Amino acid sequence: KENFTIFSENDTSKIFKDIFKQLNINDESTKCNFKHNLSVIKNENMSLYKFLDMYYGKDKVEFERFYNMYEEELKKSTSGGAFLPIARYVIERGGVVFGVVCDGEMKVRHEWEETIESCLRFSGSKYVQSDVGDSFRQVKQFLKEGRWVLFSGTPCQVAGLKAFLRKDYERLVLVDLVCHGVPSPLFFEKYVDYHSVRLGSKAVAYKSRDKESGLGYQASVIRFEDSTKKYSLGMEGDVLMRCFFSDYCSRPSCYECAFKTLNRVSDFTLFDCWGAKEENKKLKKGAATNVFVHTQKGEAIFSVIQNQFEWAESDLNRVIDRDGIMILNSVKCPPKRETFFVDLQHFSISEMEKKYLDTSFVRTLRILLKNYFYRFGLFEWYLKIKKWIRKK
Repeated sequence: KENFTIFSENDTSKIFKDIFKQLNINDESTKCNFKHNLSVIKNENMSLYKFLDMYYGKDKVEFERFYNMYEEELKKSTSGGAFLPIARYVIERGGVVFGVVCDGEMKVRHEWEETIESCLRFSGSKYVQSDVGDSFRQVKQFLKEGRWVLFSGTPCQVAGLKAFLRKDYERLVLVDLVCHGVPSPLFFEKYVDYHSVRLGSKAVAYKSRDKESGLGYQASVIRFEDSTKKYSLGMEGDVLMRCFFSDYCSRPSCYECAFKTLNRVSDFTLFDCWGAKEENKKLKKGAATNVFVHTQKGEAIFSVIQNQFEWAESDLNRVIDRDGIMILNSVKCPPKRETFFVDLQHFSISEMEKKYLDTSFVRTLRILLKNYFYRFGLFEWYLKIKKWIRKK
């Protein structure tokens, strides 16, 4: 029972029921076997990727190639827009692309599209667990029809699809990311409802890291049916982002993640590149994405799409130290995480913020000053002063 609690805590239970459905796990004996396999992984400290390779096999490229990709025009993306050139490759070959959207009902889920214009819906990070729904079966059906398929998701979702398919497909392209953790859908629902009530209008769109104010300052943005109203607050002040980076609202398995490895089942791994300017002077504006190319298939695709953007090869270890600490490390479970979810059932978002986050006058002043500096074009000076103070 102890090893099986990851499937039954808080509001994550529905998500894992969906996974059982995708994997056709219906009887108790199969569930027990699945539970046993998870215990083996945990007790032997085995990467789940290695576990999947043992059962399903995967030809690995012996080396990891690493690139910084940059696509200046794609403001809708969280970083450098590396996902869209890969999606374009698949679509130009008559394929379909699976990605994550936040729909008009504010539900975060996987969908598929067949045009690059429609794939813009998938751009941008969504800091909440997505519902994969029936996407695994849809991927399999498209592959049976001989079509190219790109599936993007968290490392555990991509590995889950690999396990579901049970074999490699030449026309399947897998893209995962470097994951900090997966926030609770319940927390996200209460967060959206709180702002809808506060502003008196139904929320219809959300972006975790919107770049509407420019590439250097990202904010959480909610748009409403009443277009005259909008919520926008930087990552340092938004309660959902603060709880996320304080590690309160991730699901239980994130604290002992079995997917923290360089050896992925995916063809590409994407994550933020914060030091683009230092890596290469061509990347002037600093909006860039780090990309690992894991497979020969990924290498072949990259050779075709590399002329669509600026890119520069970089040192793997340096980039992991600067941008990719979560590649190999799980988040730490806060001592109050259990009480956080108990309180979430009864408290409002504002009450949760007061109880679990710093709401002091000094912090509030810092948030206001940061917004002020950016709006008046002083943000670069703010960063320089902040850096100088740290050195002192």
